[in-house]
Amino acid sequence: LELGAGFNPAFSGRENVYLNAALLGVSRAEIDERFDEILEFANIGEFANHPVSTYSSGMYVRLAFATAINTDPDILIVDEALAVGDIRFQRKCFRRFQEMQKAGKTILFVTHAVDLVQAHCSRAIYLRSGRICSAGLPKAVIQDYLEDLFGAAGESSTQSIPDLTGKRSIDLKTIGDSPRELGEWSHSDPEGASPKTAGRTKTIPEPLEVPADRCPDQPSYNVNEYRWGDRRASIFDYQLCGADGLKKVFFDRGEPVRLSVNVFFAEPLEKIIYGFTLKTVDGRTVFGANSRDRRITVQNRLAGESIILVFEFACAVVPGEYFISLGIALDDSSKDNLAVDRRYDLIHLPVVGDLGDFGVADLNLKLSNV
Repeated sequence: LELGAGFNPAFSGRENVYLNAALLGVSRAEIDERFDEILEFANIGEFANHPVSTYSSGMYVRLAFATAINTDPDILIVDEALAVGDIRFQRKCFRRFQEMQKAGKTILFVTHAVDLVQAHCSRAIYLRSGRICSAGLPKAVIQDYLEDLFGAAGESSTQSIPDLTGKRSIDLKTIGDSPRELGEWSHSDPEGASPKTAGRTKTIPEPLEVPADRCPDQPSYNVNEYRWGDRRASIFDYQLCGADGLKKVFFDRGEPVRLSVNVFFAEPLEKIIYGFTLKTVDGRTVFGANSRDRRITVQNRLAGESIILVFEFACAVVPGEYFISLGIALDDSSKDNLAVDRRYDLIHLPVVGDLGDFGVADLNLKLSNV
């Protein structure tokens, strides 16, 4: 039954708990034993004795969810219901989910929030128009879903945890105005350049040749990366370095990182978005940012141009294994953003340290006696 099915708007919350439990096949005696726990979980206070017609949508769902979850079901189906509750209620619900999972219960969790699927589900199913498009491990199914959602529609704004470094975590720079930086395939064409771009516009001799992908040559390259996009521009190389500019394979916690990314443009592009995401091994987003949301001015590019993007950040995470995803998209307000080249989990980033902290973020915690 749907959460709250059978609730009578004229009845109080207390009365509806018993009514809903009866519909779920739970006896009155069982609900008598669990009633206090249900009210405590729902956290509706004195409103338990008020008609549910006076409840907010959040109060209504909290009471319905608390009733359903305390009937000890073998299979619990939750369809986007947690989107209504506040953060504390959601955290309480997920703790209960974990308890049910450990007890061998089955939870069918329906949501569009892929991070929640990755964090809480052992198996995922992607449905579209009532048909199964993909099923299996969450990470693989999420990739199928995102490719379907954004493969022809582009880069989305990434939700992430707040900036934890005390300053802007990701500095994005564009370099590449020298032949050395641009690579041997490029040359300047000052005669064909406009006054605005003379001396810096880079083109490529005809016929246009796309540079070979050199990312697999890097020691930090992840062979299990997931890539898609129309390739009107391509990420074809990168350098992962420390603050001293020397290549590194792993980093100490808190250590500065300089990531240089080579991008080639096969076609002229406007309204370009450059994106960066750091994720854990199990696919949880640690941090994400892009040039549009950071309000960074990005130049339009001509066919044949090659540039180097520089991402600078600190490893403000606890020791562990992380992966960097990079993306190029076009800001198309009429259709959503268009994916040009998205490389999920492109770079393996091990972070080391000798402290036994747990979690993900490194808050640089100080503890002292007062």
